Amino acid sequence: MKKKLLALGLAGALLFSVSAPVMAIESSFSDVTEEDYPWAIEAIEDMTTDGIIKGYTDGTFRPAQSITKMEALILSARVLGYTKDANKPFTDYAYAQYKDVVDQYDIKYKEEVAYLLYKGVLKESELDDYISATQANAYMLRWEAAILLAKVMGGEEMLNPSADLLFVDKADIPASAVPYVAFVNEIGLMGSMSETEQIFNPNFAVNRAQMAVLLYRIMDMIDMEIEVGKLSSLNSTTRRFTLAKDDGTSASLTAKASTAYLVNGKEGTLDDFVIGETVAVISKNGNVDQVETFYEKAPDVVSGAVSSISSVGISLEDPDTGEVSSYTYADSMSVTLEGEKATVADIKKWFYAEVSVNSAGKVIAIASEPKTTTVEGTVSRVLLNPVGLEVEFKNGDTERYFAQNTVTVRKNGLTSNLDQIGIGDKVTLTLTYRQISSVNATSDTFTVTGTIKEILISASPSLTIDVSGVEKTYYLSREAVYQNADAQATIYDLRLGATAKLKVEGMTATQVTMETSSEASTYTGVIESYNASYRLMNLKVTDTSTGSSETKAIFLKKSNGTAIIINGQSSAYTALKEGMTVTVFGASTNGAYEATAIVVQ
Repeated sequence: MKKKLLALGLAGALLFSVSAPVMAIESSFSDVTEEDYPWAIEAIEDMTTDGIIKGYTDGTFRPAQSITKMEALILSARVLGYTKDANKPFTDYAYAQYKDVVDQYDIKYKEEVAYLLYKGVLKESELDDYISATQANAYMLRWEAAILLAKVMGGEEMLNPSADLLFVDKADIPASAVPYVAFVNEIGLMGSMSETEQIFNPNFAVNRAQMAVLLYRIMDMIDMEIEVGKLSSLNSTTRRFTLAKDDGTSASLTAKASTAYLVNGKEGTLDDFVIGETVAVISKNGNVDQVETFYEKAPDVVSGAVSSISSVGISLEDPDTGEVSSYTYADSMSVTLEGEKATVADIKKWFYAEVSVNSAGKVIAIASEPKTTTVEGTVSRVLLNPVGLEVEFKNGDTERYFAQNTVTVRKNGLTSNLDQIGIGDKVTLTLTYRQISSVNATSDTFTVTGTIKEILISASPSLTIDVSGVEKTYYLSREAVYQNADAQATIYDLRLGATAKLKVEGMTATQVTMETSSEASTYTGVIESYNASYRLMNLKVTDTSTGSSETKAIFLKKSNGTAIIINGQSSAYTALKEGMTVTVFGASTNGAYEATAIVVQ
């Protein structure tokens, strides 16, 4: 690309309020002539050569054609390095990170949009305004172009929210766009569209020639270069580093105090960069403006008792094994004490600490608290392996805590054990180095009776019952006692439709009694299906008065307990066949109908 300052005349649809002579340049496109577009030829030619903007197969550029929002995004991504071969690892990474987001839209150029999201030009919340079904092919108006181009230039941090405009039609500019229009006007990118007065004409649709010139002007202003390679050396004190490029050459660069760092698409620090990882350096006007990298390894988090701490490092002792590990600090590090911002001096010996260590082995964060703390909440889950409790706090957050080998437990004022703690219990946990050392639990104890609607048999079993038309679910204690009338039972003896009485503590049933009820009845109908192995029959019963039919499930008793009568003779249960008309004698017990005799007619 030619590195000359582009002068634009008023004839160029008055993109700027400056007029200047331009050099005659031969155009590659039949419809971009010296007579009609002298102000745009240089921009279109150079950007076409660089593969940023393209013409049509018929040899035209169609300079007067209004540009759509989707086209404007594509060009913006290319201006920011999307098409540079060396930058491909980062464009691929950007698409991988935002694929699920852009896949929600029916557009072709998803990779370019993902790259703009990655670079911070677009926010996810803004996508509907640019690439939704109604907006992607809508023409981009001048006030919209002002917003996008300010973002492309990284000018959002320099916006003046109280900016005032001299344009006579400023009332036509949306209030949210005023700071952006003021920015592009102040830097000389977009000005008046009249020679005689200040007119911005915000609702004028930008055409292809104008957008080419605007983006070309931006490229001249920022003079951006991208260098990509493997990080081979790094001095975080001097901010000097070296890149080993794929072509065998190397580049030594020095970051500025204002240089931005992007790590896995998020704001980071120079200490987050790892020797051997791929790095892209974006320079603007000869200065390192941004350094970015990506890698899959997340910071390691280690925890333990603080055995020593100084201004340069921290040592942690494993409370179980006594093993000590030592770490030094990164240049940039966050410190919190009991969730509040703190300093290293606030952390005392034998406090508990969780230390985040980056890939370079340096501490980037310390979260600490005293050795012994207490928490209060409601048990939302009982953990079995390892043993512990998940607690829900008043704000809805949950946290898991695992138990020490010896734990003191009291429930409702009495000595207890962890097996008696159930979901729904209110607990105060004493934590020693974040492990449960004692539990003080209380629970509301009550009984409830209803019809069994669902039985869940799992590591955390539960029972759903219908109580006066309202379904309620209760968890089942590991020590729960089951009874069927007066007999001992198990969870496997529970039956859907049966009436059950539950003794509940908190939200956990400690006793379930299934109440037996029996109602004798007789049915006559046709066997629709019969499974001799399971001794289950589906009987179609027709009401002679209404003509309506329903299918009833009939269970045969085990050990030939159901009498089968065919032609007056006792028969085996295997003699029953589909299509037979039968009369069934039996009773419903706990919601299930069991036959005592079946007579084939």
